[in-house]
Amino acid sequence: MRHSRWIAAGLYALVLASGMGCGSNVASVRQTEDGGATKSVATMTINEQLVPEWLEATGSVRSKYEATLASKVMARVVEVTVREGDRVRKGQVLVRLEESDLAAAEELAKAGLQAAMVQYGNSRTVAAMERSMSEARLAQALSALQQAEAGLMVAKARLDLAKAGPRRQERMQAELAVRQAETQYELAQTEFRRIETLHKEGAVAQRQFDAAKTQLDVARAQLGTAREALSIAQEGTRVEDLRAAEQAYRQAEATVAAARAAVLQARAGLLQAKVREEEIRAAHAQVGQSAASVRLARTNRSYTKIVAPFDGVVTTRFVDPGSMAATGAPLLTVVGGPTRLEAVVPEANIARIRLGMPVSVDLDALLKSIDGRVAEIRPYGDATTHTFLVRVELPEGTAAKPGMYGRARFEIGVRKQILVPKTAVWTKDGMHCVYAVTEGRAVMRIVMPGEEYGPNLRVLSGLEPGDVIVANHADVDREGQRVAAR
Repeated sequence: MRHSRWIAAGLYALVLASGMGCGSNVASVRQTEDGGATKSVATMTINEQLVPEWLEATGSVRSKYEATLASKVMARVVEVTVREGDRVRKGQVLVRLEESDLAAAEELAKAGLQAAMVQYGNSRTVAAMERSMSEARLAQALSALQQAEAGLMVAKARLDLAKAGPRRQERMQAELAVRQAETQYELAQTEFRRIETLHKEGAVAQRQFDAAKTQLDVARAQLGTAREALSIAQEGTRVEDLRAAEQAYRQAEATVAAARAAVLQARAGLLQAKVREEEIRAAHAQVGQSAASVRLARTNRSYTKIVAPFDGVVTTRFVDPGSMAATGAPLLTVVGGPTRLEAVVPEANIARIRLGMPVSVDLDALLKSIDGRVAEIRPYGDATTHTFLVRVELPEGTAAKPGMYGRARFEIGVRKQILVPKTAVWTKDGMHCVYAVTEGRAVMRIVMPGEEYGPNLRVLSGLEPGDVIVANHADVDREGQRVAAR
């Protein structure tokens, strides 16, 4: 950017040289007819020329990243590993805080997690046991109900038989029923002995053993009933037998009712076992909560190590070992990333600035200009000053440091300007003057100069297009001297 500006200025000088009239800059003196001395000088005719329009904005150099590190916990500072000006790497430990209290809190949280896990395991075990026992009770109750209902059927058959009295066909059927019942009893007895042996060896479950015993009891009862029915069929019904059959029937009904109540109670117990599942879920939730407490305690303990958030330089150190770090109180300030000049631009010119445009930055502390580029334009302005902040990124390797004062020059367009060589301007009594050629004489004219463009100088007032001036004021010896363009 710096070199392009000087090249442009050279082109302007070339344009100006082309309008300096004819001849060379060598002055010669000749004698006029009236005896006065006329001096041959280089002149130029004033014309408006297109030149770049610059916007200069001041600002300060800052780093892209700036972080003030603070503690999230209140603890005593044990160690500060850096000093102001030290370069740091991302993740490097900069400050260590006392962590004994937080370490104890983490151990306590771990113990709570272990207790919650034990409670969860116990809850699962108890629930499994209660479910198993409830299912066994229900199976036993259902078996007892089945047995009671079978007994009720037998009692009813006995009662009906006692009321009806024996017949020949009934005696035959009773004898046949006795033989069938004996066969069923023998089979049930054999099966029960087999199941009993396996149960003692642990090869079958309690439920199968109970079922085999129930089948044996049912077969025994059926055999007894069949034999009584045969006896009744052979002997006939007596009043005592009828009363006994009626009493047995009522007892069988009561047994069935009791068995049904037992089934209801067993089912209620099974529902209670399902309630245990809610306790298991609560215990599992407690495990999750305890695990979260462990993570929180571990995170709080990690806060005792203050690390660098990025590569950079420590600019400010606020604490020393032994100090008490309060929550939120600053410990260190770290800056990093590329350096940028933050310049303030009036809102009238912000529309002419675009991202990525080249910018010439002058830093007084370095006594040189740096070529930068627009990296960021803040999308909102200051309502009081009506200005916008523009960040100009500086190239790597420069000696620019945060806090330096600088000026940014933005090329925001072109405009017509009157340019004259610097050699044409001279100073008298604090005023800037040029020699204008009027009627063949060098006449002093006061001008107001502006910014410089290489070897040329912008004139804000005092000259108009078409005026002719002396290109080098040193060629004129005095005001009013007769001059001629060469």
